[in-house]
Amino acid sequence: MTKSGRKGSSRFVWRCVLAAVVVIAYAGACALVSRTLTEWWIPFAFSIALAFLAGVFLWKIWRWFTGSGRFIWNFLVGAVALTGIFSSAFYIVNYACADRATAHEERAEVARVYYKVRHHTRRVGRNRYVQGEAYNVHFMEVKMSNGMLKELEIPYDRYRRTRKGERVTLPVAMGALGVPVILY
Repeated sequence: MTKSGRKGSSRFVWRCVLAAVVVIAYAGACALVSRTLTEWWIPFAFSIALAFLAGVFLWKIWRWFTGSGRFIWNFLVGAVALTGIFSSAFYIVNYACADRATAHEERAEVARVYYKVRHHTRRVGRNRYVQGEAYNVHFMEVKMSNGMLKELEIPYDRYRRTRKGERVTLPVAMGALGVPVILY
């Protein structure tokens, strides 16, 4: 293999790794949105602003990823990647480093109890998957004391016992970045 062939294959590997990191970052942010007591768009707006600001100064770094020297293409790729990384960093640091000493019980009213039907995937042959058996995932939507609605996934036993209008107690603590989190 020539030197340029090795360089191209390693670039492909690094592109795949970075793409996976960005997808995982967005997934991590989306997973912790329901446990953070703020509107979802506020941290994402700050992340977008930071990413655009960084994109103006760091657009040349993304040339190796895009293979292009054009400003707009590198700026947009950098902004999308950094938005995911910044937002997941916010949610993860805020939740993981929450001050457990400030934990207290907060009463919330159950606004809705429901379930969603999902399906397993089943492999039927090489490179062939079909929709498999159905299963239920149970949720409750709670209205916090400040009026915010939060959707929480709950186990089946709690789903059976919970009714609309009921008051539930949720453990809440102050996050590391000043945004309260549900320690559920």
